[in-house]
Amino acid sequence: MINTFNTFRCGFFYFLYKAHAVLYRLRRNLRIRWQSSGPPLTIVNEIDTETPKIATIFAAFMRRIHHTIRKSIFAVLDVFYPLFKRFMPLQTFHYAACGGGNTLLSLIIYFLSYNFILKKEVLYLGFIAFKPHIAALFIAFFITFPIGFYLSMFVVFKGSYLKRRVQFFRYFLVVLGSMTINYICLKIFVESFGWYPTPSQILTTGIVICFSYFSQRHFSFKVIKPVQDREQVSV
Repeated sequence: MINTFNTFRCGFFYFLYKAHAVLYRLRRNLRIRWQSSGPPLTIVNEIDTETPKIATIFAAFMRRIHHTIRKSIFAVLDVFYPLFKRFMPLQTFHYAACGGGNTLLSLIIYFLSYNFILKKEVLYLGFIAFKPHIAALFIAFFITFPIGFYLSMFVVFKGSYLKRRVQFFRYFLVVLGSMTINYICLKIFVESFGWYPTPSQILTTGIVICFSYFSQRHFSFKVIKPVQDREQVSV
């Protein structure tokens, strides 16, 4: 099982490395062509002639998948938003729906990993060993973390002027901050105040949600205010 896990991990990271290299080169070529040429071009002829043909096919394919997924998510959210329109604005509903769905996915992955993939056994990686509940937590985190970042960037907080790598790094910091707050609050509520774990976790979840929402909105995916709004504030 360890060899299979290591092979899967190496293959997964190799795929991410190659995909990142292709997308980085494509983005660089698009920026060069945009700065040197006048009118915007299509996805096919925006790519430099030195770019391999497989990069063109890969970029167009990924772009199509991205738009299909994003359109489907908005279609599902638009169906349920009228039920909550009186209680929360659209962005808050998107955040609650995407965050709740990603949290539910994390719980499902944790359950499947702990009971069926790891089979409640210690995971040995040669130089380090993880207990099954900790290993399942890491598996769920590595799957749901990029999904949460994608949903936050393209569904919840749209129109940020920050670069993607800056958004990703800030999102990672906010996630670490949320985990730290979760740990500290549970330590205080359960061990210091003597509260029951379940109510403590419920209260902690509410605190973490508020911290995460405002941090993502004003830090990770910050949007520049319109010029007219800034002039009104300055007056």
